[in-house]
Amino acid sequence: MTGFEPATLRSQSGCATKLRYIPAALSEHRLHSLSPLTLREAGGYEGAWHDRGVTDAVDHVAETLLRREPACGRTRVVAIDGRSGAGKTEFAHRLADRLDAPVFPLEEIYPGWHGLEPAVPMLRDVLAALAVDELGRAHRWDWIHDRRGVPLTIAPGPLLIVDGVGSGSAAIRPFLSLLVWLEADEATRRHRALARDGETYRPWWSVWAEQERRHLGREHTPAAADILVRTD
Repeated sequence: MTGFEPATLRSQSGCATKLRYIPAALSEHRLHSLSPLTLREAGGYEGAWHDRGVTDAVDHVAETLLRREPACGRTRVVAIDGRSGAGKTEFAHRLADRLDAPVFPLEEIYPGWHGLEPAVPMLRDVLAALAVDELGRAHRWDWIHDRRGVPLTIAPGPLLIVDGVGSGSAAIRPFLSLLVWLEADEATRRHRALARDGETYRPWWSVWAEQERRHLGREHTPAAADILVRTD
């Protein structure tokens, strides 16, 4: 495999399967749960949040990204970060459709349910390779058998969307042209996440949430974001 197609679709078992394009129309029914979105230019949490629709928010991110210079070799990389259930994957799908860009979902490489922090240096290695115009290499995680899976490669190109909590970590930011943070209250996030992944995720919600809490307490990703989008 020489690179990701614009989006991935998770199987009902909760693991990422064959990478394939998902037209926006096919996921529109889930995007209704993200409306109305609010968005603002970041700079801490000060200032008003302005109501926008999903398409407006995606368009704004796309237009802003295209105005930025590449920071990862010749690749403009945008990170879509946020806690579980914030709507990152759906937003990334819509952005991919808008830009005809590939998505690199971190759920492909998190090494299991305790794998948030270990995925950050893996992502950094991928982006460091792209920065010198080489193939980014990592291994998928086999969620069914709870073990390291098959290799994957990501080719340098004009655009790359990275989807997942941890994608906006301090170690990753030097490679980013744009960092987007998605925010929603815990009840909304939990409802979405369990509706999406069901019983597979339920026993691990607290485990993953605690990793997010520790990670964000150290990384302060929302404060570092270029654009904040509220999805509840």
